[in-house]
Amino acid sequence: METVPYGKVYTGANPNNYVWFNNEQWRIIGVYGDNIKIIRDAQYSAGEIYNPKGSGNAWDGSQLQNYLYSNYETIISDENSRKMVLEDATWNIGATVPQIVASSAYLDATQAEWKGKIGLIATYEYQHAANKNCWIKKGDTYKNSCGEENWLYSTVTNGNGDGGAWTMTPDDTDNRVLRVHPKMFVDDNPVDSVCGVSPVVYLKKDVSITGGNGGVGEANSYKLGL
Repeated sequence: METVPYGKVYTGANPNNYVWFNNEQWRIIGVYGDNIKIIRDAQYSAGEIYNPKGSGNAWDGSQLQNYLYSNYETIISDENSRKMVLEDATWNIGATVPQIVASSAYLDATQAEWKGKIGLIATYEYQHAANKNCWIKKGDTYKNSCGEENWLYSTVTNGNGDGGAWTMTPDDTDNRVLRVHPKMFVDDNPVDSVCGVSPVVYLKKDVSITGGNGGVGEANSYKLGL
């Protein structure tokens, strides 16, 4: 794991960060303070809009945020798994642009916060998931050299690239939101575009890893316990 301003994160093409959660495969994005942050290792939906055209790009109250909340108990259908989720987690949702490096994207994102139980990755988390030498590259210049060394790319796009994947980071222009582009870089996209959705949650501080080695599959993945 690598140290970033907000904790420790997994980086590279395919780190051993697989975790068994909700009776399915998820992956650990990182450990932020006392909390583990995880992402479903497959899109929950390959095609959702962020907001209707002209509705703005604020995350709180957006159609996509409401979609995740209305489907929460379907996304996380296992009751014991839901007990592990931190329901008032703090998420950074400040607006930024694709043409900056990971550290600047993070600082921009910290300018606004939202509390909730389920969301998406932030732009800076995608940038930081690549090898460390990519962190100084702008989000719109990742493409092959860094995207292929970024485990989050295949996780949020399922590797098929159709439409890319939403982040919860607004662009600094109204009615546009940043996404992971099908060609592996970060760009801004109209809110009424269709992109994939890969749910993310924080786990409560008393959730710990009780077994496993972080490999693929139920037998190898990290196990969680309260």
